Amino acid sequence: MEDKIPKILVVDDEFVNRSMLRKFLASRADILEAEDGYQALELASSQTDLVLLDLMMEGIDGIEVCRRLKDREDTREVPVIFISAVNNPKVKAQGLEAGGMDFVDKPFDRNELLSRINIHLTLRRQTQEIKKYTQELEHLVEKRTWELQESEKKYRTLFEASKSAMLLMNTSSKQLIMVNKEFCDLMGYSRDEVEEKMHFLDFVHPEDHWRVQKYLDSSGATTELESAEFEIKGITRDQKKLHLYHKIAVIPEWKSSIISIFDLTDKRLVEEELRQRTFYSRLTGLPNSELFKNRLKKSIQTYQEDKGYFFAVIFIDLDRFKLVNDSLGHQKGDELIVLMSKRLENCVKKRDTVAHFGGDDFGLLIEAEDLPEAALRAEKIKDQFAEPFEIAGNEIFTTCSMGIVVSSQDYSDPEEIFRDADTALHRAKSIGPGSYVVFDPQMHAQVSNLLQLETELRKAIQQKEFVLYYQPIYNLSDMTISGFEALIRWIHPDKGMVPPNVFIPIAEETELITPLGEWILDTACKQAFKWRQMGLDFTMNINLSGVQFKDKNLLNFLENTILRNSINPWNINLELTESVVMDDAEDSITTLNKIKGLGLKLSIDDFGTGYSSLNYLQKFPIDNLKIDRSFINTMESQSGQALVRAILAMTQSLGIKAVAEGIETKEQMQMLQSFNCYFGQGYYFSKPLDVKNAEQYIQEILDKKD
Repeated sequence: MEDKIPKILVVDDEFVNRSMLRKFLASRADILEAEDGYQALELASSQTDLVLLDLMMEGIDGIEVCRRLKDREDTREVPVIFISAVNNPKVKAQGLEAGGMDFVDKPFDRNELLSRINIHLTLRRQTQEIKKYTQELEHLVEKRTWELQESEKKYRTLFEASKSAMLLMNTSSKQLIMVNKEFCDLMGYSRDEVEEKMHFLDFVHPEDHWRVQKYLDSSGATTELESAEFEIKGITRDQKKLHLYHKIAVIPEWKSSIISIFDLTDKRLVEEELRQRTFYSRLTGLPNSELFKNRLKKSIQTYQEDKGYFFAVIFIDLDRFKLVNDSLGHQKGDELIVLMSKRLENCVKKRDTVAHFGGDDFGLLIEAEDLPEAALRAEKIKDQFAEPFEIAGNEIFTTCSMGIVVSSQDYSDPEEIFRDADTALHRAKSIGPGSYVVFDPQMHAQVSNLLQLETELRKAIQQKEFVLYYQPIYNLSDMTISGFEALIRWIHPDKGMVPPNVFIPIAEETELITPLGEWILDTACKQAFKWRQMGLDFTMNINLSGVQFKDKNLLNFLENTILRNSINPWNINLELTESVVMDDAEDSITTLNKIKGLGLKLSIDDFGTGYSSLNYLQKFPIDNLKIDRSFINTMESQSGQALVRAILAMTQSLGIKAVAEGIETKEQMQMLQSFNCYFGQGYYFSKPLDVKNAEQYIQEILDKKD
């Protein structure tokens, strides 16, 4: 069959563009021109082989023209390639939905345009040939039984003449009776290997076995298969995966089916490339904001139909990312983003979505049971940042801030959730590195709420609504209790137990932390003295806030508290966070030395979560270094163990005793013992206890020794 000259319809409202395309394609095709969408609809016909369509035109635009062409019977199968200077993923997605096959950007590259035109003209020609030969084959199968032998010869001729892969399958056994050269070339087998030897399923990719098997099993033993058309994945001899379109025509007289196969692999690759550009981040390969919004929209619809369904959106932003870019360069910054994306993927379940919006901005769409589970997932994300990122031989420690929105609000549009999640994220960043905030619809009235809580906090201090809980600290060498950490709890008369992370930041902002901190110190010292009178020589660890640490009256208060409670200062261990002492390291050294002059012990709390300088660390007159629980949680991995070992080696070289926080399992405790960690505390030993239960706990320990 001689190849006919293809007919290409060029649609563009600018004469220069049409003229350029006509000159470029004149030697390869018969060119028709239309200066607007209406003329294009008049000129297009079943004889048209391809439409090159401008996207933006006066009258009706290219998307509408494409949609109308696809609605017409005579032009429905004509492929449409959009040529446009518009590089908007949303517009391109609309073009694909309207039936467009491809996009070429203006100004176009001639080789790229010619390549894509050739692909779609080839697909068009093969589709027409399949249709023609299928019609001929279907006509032939209607002949009488006595003509079957002659028909078989004609089928063989048609097989050999067809430019499309074809095969004849035994309907009962599913073996291949006959295949043509194109099929052998496509799949990589010879006729002798295939005919009467191989099964139809042998050429189906395992991913689609179930679909084909379902079709093959759809008929009972006494009935024939039905004619069908479907696209499945095929597999070649060398295990290459192909996208194949199958048209099956049943021949009852032969108890067989003839199958025409059209290779769509190149077409699907072009579509996938366009899809990747439209819906995925080029840097990380994760879904971008457009795909994220599409999936979020479905979650909103599900929630509207089922109020028992719960989802949460988490916006994530790296803390101090600009510093990385400025110090290491943008290329290394991109490497950090890629590493971050992989860690975030480890945090999500299969049904969740993690997306990269650009820069260091990420989003998570997760399904959960309720808000506490969503908050727990946020905590697990924070844990992913406990280990440093390795970039160009540098270990980079960083944290992330998060804004969380949950489905309990009546959202109707993804943009509303994006807005609120961004608001929550900014609030989290204002609190400090590594924070997360759950969006509150009343956040615009936040000042009023803070004032109310501040008022309640003042009243609570006056009415003594606070209590101290005590968590034991163990000497890991002999497994004896060495002391307790005093932890404040607020028993609100109406709200019950208010978590410290709720009221402590407010207390620090309003400087109510000073009277509250004084009460904590005084109460903890009284309890330490009481236990001393009972013969219990325990160290009392007391947390000191940044506001208290900078208070000019701190030293006087500490001295008066020690004298007032007749407590040995060596039994008091003040804990300060790493970020507090590093805020102004030189001044901190002076203040720490004065505190040590009173005879008190000092500890650095949450080590590893801030940005300590080892140069300063060796200058701080501290007794203990508390290793943050996030490091203890990583000890299941070799790298986590190595990091903890390194911290312990550093403390030992500096003559500082290490305290491992957050020990939750026996395995963690035994590992820390093998690492020669001095102290440990955590839920493995005991949760924080009120005074009564703490004393009962102590007595039980003493009774066991007796």
